[in-house]
Amino acid sequence: MQCFLLQKIGLISLLLCLQCKIIYLFLNRVVFEQRNRYLTNMIVVNFVNNRILCEAAGFDKIFVETVGVGQSETACHSMVDFFLLIQLAGTGDELQGIKRGIMEISDGIVINKCDGENVDKCHLAARNFRNALHFFPKPESGWTPQVMCYSGFYGTGIKEIWDMVYRYVDFVKANGYFDHRRNEQSKYWMYETINEHLRSSFYNSRLIQQRLADAERMVLAGGKTSFAAAGELLDAYFAEMKK
Repeated sequence: MQCFLLQKIGLISLLLCLQCKIIYLFLNRVVFEQRNRYLTNMIVVNFVNNRILCEAAGFDKIFVETVGVGQSETACHSMVDFFLLIQLAGTGDELQGIKRGIMEISDGIVINKCDGENVDKCHLAARNFRNALHFFPKPESGWTPQVMCYSGFYGTGIKEIWDMVYRYVDFVKANGYFDHRRNEQSKYWMYETINEHLRSSFYNSRLIQQRLADAERMVLAGGKTSFAAAGELLDAYFAEMKK
């Protein structure tokens, strides 16, 4: 599958989206790829803006790829309509998925590389995932997550995965959860945007930049508790904001 990796923000994103629409119009897809070095709240906020931009530009299928470190999956879940967990058989991913709680937020789970001598291992892993899902509470959407196997190399099982996604979309649109989730995501990102701007304003304050290192040294030396140091910095910041 052809794809377009979009990692920049702002005007560059707009230009790249328009270029992608012209060159890859027959695919009608854009791929956002999140990497560790870009994984900050503000970048994720801009990914949400880019998603809205791409939808307005006519792209109806937008992929957001994460790096599999847990935090990025949580952020991704708050900005997509369908969360697909891709796993490999026999690598311990089953336990990692349960440990990080990613399975609980997944709308579907697929096992890749189901070909050659790996077929039996993939079906065994799929069975283990299905059993594990029984221990989790039913999702708010009312949808029961499905587990499938596929081979990216041979392309087998891809159609079945798309059918699962379409069934999910039809299901949540019928029961009203699709619009509910979109509204909740909008509210979530409103608060995240406020939090990020407040955080940015605090750490970019010249006064805080002058005092932060000293406060950190005092905490490390045991001269102040972390709460006292934080309180003094916040008091200084708010006092400066009132001037």
